[in-house]
Amino acid sequence: MTLERANGFSVISLQCADLPPLKVDQCYYPPPMLLIRSICGSVLTNCRKNRARACDWLRIRFEKTVVRAICFKTVTDGVGQLKKHVAERSDAIRDRLRRQTHDAHEKLHDHSSFRALFKETLERDQYRDLMQLFHGFYVPLDQAIQRAITELSGKKDPVFTYAQRATYLNQDLVDLGVDLKTIANGARCTRLFDVVTPKTLGGVLYVIEGSTLGAAPIDRAAQKLLSPERTNGRRFWAWCRSQNKQRWAMTTSFLAEHDTSAASLDALGTGAQQTFETLADWLDPLNQSKPMHEEALL
Repeated sequence: MTLERANGFSVISLQCADLPPLKVDQCYYPPPMLLIRSICGSVLTNCRKNRARACDWLRIRFEKTVVRAICFKTVTDGVGQLKKHVAERSDAIRDRLRRQTHDAHEKLHDHSSFRALFKETLERDQYRDLMQLFHGFYVPLDQAIQRAITELSGKKDPVFTYAQRATYLNQDLVDLGVDLKTIANGARCTRLFDVVTPKTLGGVLYVIEGSTLGAAPIDRAAQKLLSPERTNGRRFWAWCRSQNKQRWAMTTSFLAEHDTSAASLDALGTGAQQTFETLADWLDPLNQSKPMHEEALL
């Protein structure tokens, strides 16, 4: 019995024999030497009358183990490389979208309602008005996104599992004292049906699902305004806060599988940019922020 090393694996070089099968439950990479010695010693001890057959049997068993190990390593390495490629592709798309939408994103951050909420100067009725606008934005948005997913999926399984949010906002408005008739008759941002299409869907989801990542500070500020013990009036923010990791992971995976042709990437950028701009325009009636250069003059 000799031990050889082939491509980093320990291989038993023995002759073939027809002996009872040896059950090897795991794939070893490389096969641990102590295990090899233990099995070899046991087999050779119990087969003293026909060591040639025993040696051959051992060679077949360990060759199978080594082959399984090689296959396992090949598959594992392949999957690892594929995951790395997918992650890099997703990062590249998100970096591109981040650069394209930077200014529009910052404009929303500067909205006076959010600034007042963080400074604890926003009144309860002002917060209610803000949530009414969000409700009027998400009702058509939920419908438009679901429509785009259906069109893109065709008869196959949905390409993305979207969770509608208007229900949470509807309940928040009820908690804040808005009657159901007023909620039902509220203004709707119908422009979103033109913004959300199968081609722009990835960019839209980048904005909408990405916005859940910023829900935690908003939810904490809303707790101070409303109640830290209950989610009444802030169910939407609390849901976004609890689901953001899962939602964002789903979105990055969806973007990683996206077509990277110039036209397709342009459509993603258009979807993301228009989503930010549409939301900013929709919330603008409540925005009392002054441009930075005007504030500097005061």
